[in-house]
Amino acid sequence: MRGTDTARGRLAVVALALAACGDGSTPPPSPAAAVGLTAVASVDVPANYGIHDAFVRDGLAFVCAWNTGVIIYDVGNGVVGGTPGAPREVGRIVTDPGNTGGARAHNAWWFHNPNSSQRRYLFVGQEGPGQLGASASGDIHVVDVSNLAAPMEVASYRMSGTSLPAGTHNFWMDEAAEILYAAYYNGGVVALDVSGTLQGDLASRELARIRPGGDSTYVWGVQRHAGSVYATDMLSGLFQLRFTGTSFTIAAAGDGLTSDRFASDLWVHGDYAYTGTWGSRVSAGNVVNVWRLDDNGRPDHLGELALDNVGTVGDVEVSADGAVLLLATERGPAAGLYLYSLADPERPAPLASVMFPEGVHTATLADIGGRRYAFAAKNPPAPALLIYELTR
Repeated sequence: MRGTDTARGRLAVVALALAACGDGSTPPPSPAAAVGLTAVASVDVPANYGIHDAFVRDGLAFVCAWNTGVIIYDVGNGVVGGTPGAPREVGRIVTDPGNTGGARAHNAWWFHNPNSSQRRYLFVGQEGPGQLGASASGDIHVVDVSNLAAPMEVASYRMSGTSLPAGTHNFWMDEAAEILYAAYYNGGVVALDVSGTLQGDLASRELARIRPGGDSTYVWGVQRHAGSVYATDMLSGLFQLRFTGTSFTIAAAGDGLTSDRFASDLWVHGDYAYTGTWGSRVSAGNVVNVWRLDDNGRPDHLGELALDNVGTVGDVEVSADGAVLLLATERGPAAGLYLYSLADPERPAPLASVMFPEGVHTATLADIGGRRYAFAAKNPPAPALLIYELTR
């Protein structure tokens, strides 16, 4: 539900009018900045589209390199002596090798199962062709990474029973409950049981699904937080869902903010949520919407963080300690990587930025060896995994 004008007034709109730095350099931070972005490595990725995303955990980076597949780098784990400043390849795999359209490795989640102490499975999302707002394609592929040097695909899930083809997008894992939540564009949100040994067709592992926007469903992202499941629908906005183990219900319906802009990614931390916007609807996707959660987890819209000279805020992430907000942006001369302080979570304050006119598709944060790093996916024509240290 959209907040009142009074609620929205609690957040001043922040407009960033920054000159483009075509060489990828970092503009001087504001005098109040406590954190900067210092480049430590750039890893070229084959221009087979390039890099879409990276999942970083325990000093390993699982790079989704589209039709090249998934490339695993040691960036501080120690398995082959890699560091954030000198990543070293551990292994790679092309998922769905029989697909004539290619692997289209889009996103991943390395599952740490606390119930069996296993770190065996990597879930890989495949994004195939689709029509915005209507249809999508692509499956979930499960890779056994017990041997990181020789990963092997062992299972997959394909959504069926939809009026138009539906494909997966972003994931979130409830590891304690052994449940994978997947955004499925026009298919909505699906919950899968990923307990035990995973083999073959996982269709029987489906626990529940929901299309929260009804006929206006096209879900981008999903996240479980404090007993709720939050989902951003490109057409219908931010939803709060409840999952009982066998079914979903809607606790708070879409907010309506998408009448002007398509919604994109989300991140929920503590009592706040941040959602991005994408592409061009009536207006360009150049804002981040800021939300406060009430005692029941229902989001109340506080206002917008606006960025000049970009057209898509594709990835949104809050650090584990809630200190900073990281944005990946595209489509405009000021596209690139942006970092904000969340000292006041209702009013993100700019800290640093690195601009690449070709755009940064996704970005994620990871703490390695007592330091914090941003891993970003730079778009073609020279795709690369960019690694920045957050420095004080």
